[in-house]
Amino acid sequence: MDDTPRMPGILRLGMWLSFILAGVCGLVLVLFMAVTAMAPSIPVNGRTMTPAEFYRENWALLGTLALFAVTLGVIGAGLRRERRWVRPWALALAVINAIAGTVSLAGEGASPAEHTWIQVVNLALLVLTWWYLYRKPSVVAYYRGLPGASRES
Repeated sequence: MDDTPRMPGILRLGMWLSFILAGVCGLVLVLFMAVTAMAPSIPVNGRTMTPAEFYRENWALLGTLALFAVTLGVIGAGLRRERRWVRPWALALAVINAIAGTVSLAGEGASPAEHTWIQVVNLALLVLTWWYLYRKPSVVAYYRGLPGASRES
């Protein structure tokens, strides 16, 4: 009989969502790059740009999409293979999401109220992710039951 504990349902859902969202981010990135590379000019907010100008001004968006695609893929694969290192990766993704949300607002001229609201939501998601991965009894028991896990897991 297999002694490996059963993966909690939300982790299983997270695994599938990670794979799906990694694919979506990757597909959007590839299509975005392909379409803009074929266009001689790209209209943005009433301005016409060359693809090179567009990439130069939107490198943060493209880089964030690539980072999310890779991170989500790694998290999905780690969950699928029942690896313990997934927890810090998932927590790091929540931190990256919080930072990306704050940085994207800075360039958009968001009001102080919008900034505050987004930061509160991101902080709440970060705390909820930490609690679920490191304090929820069923998840802690699952990771403790994985082969090679120490009692402090």
